[in-house]
Amino acid sequence: MADILGIIANADIITIAVLCTIVLLLVGILGFVPIGLWHSARAAGFEVSLGNLIGMRLRRVQPDRIVKPFIRGTKEGLDLDMNQLESHYLSRGRVDHVVNALIAAKKKNVSLSFEKAAVLDLDGRDVVEAVKMSVLKGIPLEEYEAPSTFYAHTPK
Repeated sequence: MADILGIIANADIITIAVLCTIVLLLVGILGFVPIGLWHSARAAGFEVSLGNLIGMRLRRVQPDRIVKPFIRGTKEGLDLDMNQLESHYLSRGRVDHVVNALIAAKKKNVSLSFEKAAVLDLDGRDVVEAVKMSVLKGIPLEEYEAPSTFYAHTPK
């Protein structure tokens, strides 16, 4: 009888250990996979696959730095590509500034492509300020000079 109780106790310990391992794995996976961001994108009407978000994490890209500007820009009527946004981010560009500049340019009827905005951003120029100067002073975007203070493109 004591042997049977010993076997049951060992089985209980093994069961508890297995359940704890499963719970820890689930917590680890859910911490790595941005489920909240995926849900937000779907709620906003955008199809973003979990695989794409996991891929961003593996490439050391903060998914919210790509998905949120993508949603904001697309809702404003821009034709954005998430791969372009991710590529700009990996080039140490400021994706949110580029998307904000594209939105401002569209609202002010200024011709500005994503590629041109990305080049201006990577060149150390404030793209949103360049659009404002283009509208207010009639300065073409190609001629806009960056302020004398140069800032590093370090995504936060």
